Amino acid sequence: MKSSRDTLQFKLCLLKVADMLTEKGNVQDLIQLCKGDISNNPELIKDPRDLFVALQHNNLIHEKKVDFLIHKLEKLLLTEAVKILKDYERSHLDDGGAANSTCVHEERECTYFCLSCKSKACPNCVRSQHSQPNCDFFVLADISEERYKRRHKLIEEISLEKQHIEGLEKLRMKRESLIKTSLSETRAKIDRDFEELKINVKRVEEGLIRKVQEKQEFHEGQLKGKRAEIQKFSAEVDRFSQKEKGSFGDSLRQYLQLKEGLKVISNVQTEAVKKNEILNKMNVSFLYKKLQHDGTFGTFTERTLIGSVLVNFQTLLHFFDSRRTKNGILLVSVDCSVRKKEVWTHLVKIDNPTDPVVISNLTMLNGERHHSCFAVGKMVFITKHQYSPLGNACVESVASLVIDTVREGCWITSISTHYSTDGPKDRFVISTSFDQAVREYSVAGSALRVIETQGIVSTQVTRVAYCNNKFAIISQDCNDIIIVDSNGTVKQCGVFVRPSSVSGMLPIDVLWTGSSWLVLYITHGEDKEWRVIHYAPDGTFDKECDVGAYSSPNDVPISVTRWGYTGCVTFANTSFRTFGTGYN
Repeated sequence: MKSSRDTLQFKLCLLKVADMLTEKGNVQDLIQLCKGDISNNPELIKDPRDLFVALQHNNLIHEKKVDFLIHKLEKLLLTEAVKILKDYERSHLDDGGAANSTCVHEERECTYFCLSCKSKACPNCVRSQHSQPNCDFFVLADISEERYKRRHKLIEEISLEKQHIEGLEKLRMKRESLIKTSLSETRAKIDRDFEELKINVKRVEEGLIRKVQEKQEFHEGQLKGKRAEIQKFSAEVDRFSQKEKGSFGDSLRQYLQLKEGLKVISNVQTEAVKKNEILNKMNVSFLYKKLQHDGTFGTFTERTLIGSVLVNFQTLLHFFDSRRTKNGILLVSVDCSVRKKEVWTHLVKIDNPTDPVVISNLTMLNGERHHSCFAVGKMVFITKHQYSPLGNACVESVASLVIDTVREGCWITSISTHYSTDGPKDRFVISTSFDQAVREYSVAGSALRVIETQGIVSTQVTRVAYCNNKFAIISQDCNDIIIVDSNGTVKQCGVFVRPSSVSGMLPIDVLWTGSSWLVLYITHGEDKEWRVIHYAPDGTFDKECDVGAYSSPNDVPISVTRWGYTGCVTFANTSFRTFGTGYN
């Protein structure tokens, strides 16, 4: 019979282990590891206390048995929690082992011994009390042979573990060597680039100084000529003043000449002052020069391209993170018909300097106007566009919404607008950093629904595309795009079937075209390729729309967008490439 003292000590031990798990942040790992051994509603387990109650209910742990929990904690390398349980085992189970060393059926002979429960057992106990999957028992008469087998098995496990450790050590040494080689090559490249930069800066500086000197000499020559004119008119004035005689007509002519001379002197002095001001500002003017090829990853810029969206058939809108230099998000419109021609720019001031920026790769139709959306932290920004007679789009206004459901210290990880031929279009969805749910809102900021995907998606959501009740989700550390149906109940209804051409590639962007899906894949291997794949609504492969390669971070593709039958891939260096989708 269990004593109250044993029960109290056992509960105190479990409380210490629960506090240790909560403090170290390993609660979910242990719950996930133990769920396969629990038969009754494992999905209801949220914290260590729920887990321990479920384990006791399944007779996996109790006052005299903690080996199961020790084994799970050792797999997670939680040495401090293991030490607490082993201390309890030494101090409370060793003394009480003798009490459980005999069988409760006194009339039966104890011919078995259970290692898990540390007690003898008769054949009846083996079929009843020791029928649990984790009970390990053997015949007492075969104890010598059993010890030999277990010892031999333990030696084999130790040998395999040593081989595993040696393999890990070799892998660690190889990685350290690769890291050292990479660091050495990186330092050498930085040194070369820095020396080249110093040479270019010195060359530009010498050229600017030479131009300033030439301008200065030119203006000094002009001033010298003006001074000569002033001296000439001054001599005329002196000669006129010394002249005592002459006719009235001569005096009047000389007076007019004197007046005209004074006027010329005044004009020359005014012009000289202006020339001096220009000369004083010359150094500053020539030092500010627009650099050629000042792209996103240029040496003299601090803005980063987040992604792009086609606003209409000829306008591509770039979103730049310029918070370090301009305290905002810079929107740059590019005319697709004239490659890389900037039509206009618009700066949206942002108070949040650290949280990531995410954009929607499709516009949202509200009324008769198309809107582009982006999010920073827990705020969503909706940009309303107006169109010029030439067809180019520019910003008319920017509205902001605060999403109150985003917890403090968390942020929006993705945003996507709704595109449907038969449903409302003034909606968007977001995902956040604190859970795997997808939340839908109207353009006015009203919360419409929550699609819980925790049992379907196990990591943070990074991209979402959707139409009505069907969602395509890209999550962190997952190479597959999951298709989710939320019609009534949320369930997974498939994944995108990869063709062999994108085997091993990572999906980085997805969108709904109105009748099908477009997915942008890239690879980080030696080939450094990218591909745009077209999928049917159920995720089956249809065709390959476009393919290319990149050689450096400057030309890596970062987003895919579309307008009508035209698709567009945007690269990190602000260049873009269009292709035909073949579908609206």
